[in-house]
Amino acid sequence: MPPSLADKKHAKTAWPSQSSKAEKPWGYEIRWGALQGIGGKLLYINKGCRNSLKLNRLKNECLFVLEGEVEFEYGSELTMSNPEVYPFKKKKLSFGEHMNVQSGCPYRITALSDAQLIEIGSSHMDTDIVRIEDDYGRAPPLIQEVKNK
Repeated sequence: MPPSLADKKHAKTAWPSQSSKAEKPWGYEIRWGALQGIGGKLLYINKGCRNSLKLNRLKNECLFVLEGEVEFEYGSELTMSNPEVYPFKKKKLSFGEHMNVQSGCPYRITALSDAQLIEIGSSHMDTDIVRIEDDYGRAPPLIQEVKNK
């Protein structure tokens, strides 16, 4: 006979949670944690602004355009070490379109109009980010490590 739910040591459940807002030089983001290993962000990018050219060492992401139009600049994990053979590509995206970005792949988003994107990704700390270029004077940590790979 199967055990009753009352006998379970840890029963699955649902729960409310809070998000947090983080101001960015290009706009802002609203962050939330989801289920184990998954996190989300709502990105608001002002027209003409762009985020850092960056990559995540471990984090995989899917970015869905909810509003506006963006230009997505992206590369493979080989782009930084050999850009002549594996160059950056650019793609314009608008409502309903999305990009999938695997760990180790550099990318940057430029807002062609005020834009909102939903980012869903594997949860990793901000220390997972390697900033390669930035328009706002934020220091690019560990750039030599990326270029030398």
